[in-house]
Amino acid sequence: MSAARTMARQNNPDGESQPSLTCDFVRGSVTWLIVLAAALALASWGSIRITEHAGRIAAIWLTNGIVLAALFKSETRHWPHIALVAFVANVAADLLIRDGVTTACVLSLTNLVDVFIVAVPIRYHKLDESMRDLRSLIIFMALAIGPATLASAVLAATFLTATQGASFIGSATSWYAADALGLIQVVPAAMLVKRSDILTMFKPDQLLATVSGVGVLGLVFAAMVAWPVLPLGFLLFPCILLLAFQQGYAGVAVGLTLITSIMLSNLIFGHGFISVSHAALREKVFFLQFFMTILTATTFIVTAILHGKKKVERRLREVTKSAIEARKEAHHARLEADKANQAKSQFLANMSHELRTPLNAVLGFSEVIRGGLAATKCTGKCPEHAEHIHNAGSHLLELVDDILDASKIEAGKYELHLELIDLAAVVRDAMVLIEHRAADGGVALNVEEPRRPPQLLADRRAVKQIALNLLSNAVKFTPRGGSVTVAVREECEGAVVVVEDSGIGIPASELPRLGRPFERVRNHAAHAQPGTGLGLALVRSLAELHGGNMKIESVVSVGTTVSVYFPARAASAAA
Repeated sequence: MSAARTMARQNNPDGESQPSLTCDFVRGSVTWLIVLAAALALASWGSIRITEHAGRIAAIWLTNGIVLAALFKSETRHWPHIALVAFVANVAADLLIRDGVTTACVLSLTNLVDVFIVAVPIRYHKLDESMRDLRSLIIFMALAIGPATLASAVLAATFLTATQGASFIGSATSWYAADALGLIQVVPAAMLVKRSDILTMFKPDQLLATVSGVGVLGLVFAAMVAWPVLPLGFLLFPCILLLAFQQGYAGVAVGLTLITSIMLSNLIFGHGFISVSHAALREKVFFLQFFMTILTATTFIVTAILHGKKKVERRLREVTKSAIEARKEAHHARLEADKANQAKSQFLANMSHELRTPLNAVLGFSEVIRGGLAATKCTGKCPEHAEHIHNAGSHLLELVDDILDASKIEAGKYELHLELIDLAAVVRDAMVLIEHRAADGGVALNVEEPRRPPQLLADRRAVKQIALNLLSNAVKFTPRGGSVTVAVREECEGAVVVVEDSGIGIPASELPRLGRPFERVRNHAAHAQPGTGLGLALVRSLAELHGGNMKIESVVSVGTTVSVYFPARAASAAA
């Protein structure tokens, strides 16, 4: 098959030296262009020399792998230059062994077909940028072992059969096996192994692991030579796996280089387990090619899986570390927030005491003055002024109480004192406190009670505060001549208090905001009335503490309906 071009070389040395060569070539250096051409010509000539020693049947053809690695490591616009260099180098090597010009050109072009069937789809999908990922590596190997080498093998075998009378099957098989092995040995080593990875293997902290891995491999080779009749080749796979676990892709590349070199030399010089076979040399070479192809592909895939696992573990460690740091920050923030809440609660408690004491005095004395006792000498408009003082003081005291209650609820320190209460009776008590305000504003108060008043396990003070806030709001925003209706009903194994007014109403866009602290309706009519926006927020919070809820329905200029639902037993909700 003359130089049937199923040619041989080694894997990792070129895989390591080629990256810098191609990277510099991308910069347009003529020097490196010449170096690439020389390297390819030497690889081709070396394969042919090995072929001459082995009955002109080469074991590996690494030239295509070097070309493909150079393509992957360069920009697409430089591919024509690399292809031209590869073609010239192959032709020169063929002419050196006295092949005809036509044969040299056709076989060199066939090699380029092999290379570009792999290179084009890999570059198109940008898989050469992530060759360490399992998916990219498997796709590359599928192309290299499949359509690329099959196509070039068929083309070469057809030409050699037509021009030299060579066996089609024999030529195609030899070409396919050598090209496939060369591609999957050189390209992954060149793309996956960095020079720094190789240097790391021989650093002091890694040297023992490297020496032990290579040493185990050496012992296996010695056993294979000592007992060639035993099938000890299966031990090579765990040896390579050991290097993969210890040193990753660099260990695999070194191990495969040693295995390929030693097994090829053993075959040529008649040593090792393959040499004991009585098969023809061509069949022994094919078996070696098949064995090394399977070993290389399997090992690189396993290493890619290990690499992916390590990436996931590294990412998991980073995420875990970030989560721990975030948790510490959150814990610190929570401690700071707790301190702030405690300070606020303490401040409000102190302010409550400081405000209530003078307010109670103001309310007490204003009541005395308002009573018109002779000793006060309060005549004329004095009682009316005292009434204003009393009302303002009462309002201020209500605000203090509301703020304190809201603070306790926010801090989770509001405790429900549960007892069995008559909901209708509690609502009536609240109505008594609001009647004078409704009468002064010309608002009619109506009440609807069920025949059998619902009994609830609830906090009497909290329920009364809910009813009082609802009634106060309804009266406040209902103009003179309007009405406010309070209904108490049984519902869903509990009870509901409904306060309906014929007041100014609330725009639909404002409804979602209500029930949050210090949120008020943003219109002129609402702001004309005094208030802080705490009333509905307290109603919602106190209802939810009981395991209930608040619902607001309103139509502008028609009125508003607020419903508060209480479960029959608030103990479970409060627990």
